[in-house]
Amino acid sequence: MSHIHIAGRVLDAKFQAARIAAEAVVAENTDFSITVTELFSSDSEIYHRELCRDHKNVEFEEKGPWITVNGKFYTNLQSFTEYLSEVHAYDEQLTTNELGKISKARFNEKVKSLGHHAVAFKIKSTPDGPRGMMVLEMFGDRVPKSCAVMEENFKSYKRASVIRVVQGAWCEFLPLDEFLTDGYIQDEDLGFDHNTNVGLVGWVNNGRPHTNTSRIYVTANRIPGGFENMQVFGRVIEGLSIIRDICSLETTFAQVPLGRTVSVEEVVLM
Repeated sequence: MSHIHIAGRVLDAKFQAARIAAEAVVAENTDFSITVTELFSSDSEIYHRELCRDHKNVEFEEKGPWITVNGKFYTNLQSFTEYLSEVHAYDEQLTTNELGKISKARFNEKVKSLGHHAVAFKIKSTPDGPRGMMVLEMFGDRVPKSCAVMEENFKSYKRASVIRVVQGAWCEFLPLDEFLTDGYIQDEDLGFDHNTNVGLVGWVNNGRPHTNTSRIYVTANRIPGGFENMQVFGRVIEGLSIIRDICSLETTFAQVPLGRTVSVEEVVLM
């Protein structure tokens, strides 16, 4: 039996086009099977890095999709669709608008399958600068109290602003209306490794245990040290490129974005 394996970013229209085409061919050919690996953007970076490590003689597109048929790699959508057309006479084409709707629907299904809540931040910059949607997956199984605080107060982050940028490393968001009027958010699980994970989201503390504030930080890259006592409550699953763009902004001596305001225009609990 022949086998097709397709991996890619769930929000990528090219990946969805390849998936739909392959599934249609498999449905018509009983001697074919298929495996589909849908990835959030943050996970696709890891997948691509491992592909390049394991197959050094193949040039893969950084953003996918990544396709194999019986172990043979098709390194872009065009080569794969040409194969389907020549070998299996598949020529159905979907519009960009149709693929966009399919991608969003599949993304929402994947978020629901996490079993955790997620929070979407729509970020804008004035004047022009980093903007787009950033989605955070919350680790309700490991830090339920922290996640409950975020779920209860997520609306406070509408119009939150980036108040600190450590270039190439992380940035910090301050809610317009700080909701901690008495006490701090307590630590629960400090076992998250900032040195091996990127896109981690946590509370900024006052330098001592159990002093977490309503200010949050988001890491753009691996942080080798200094975050051992920071309480993580989630990770970026979509929009990590926006955080990296923010962390590449020119800043003042006080690490504030220079001549630019970066803020949250909208926030939605998913």
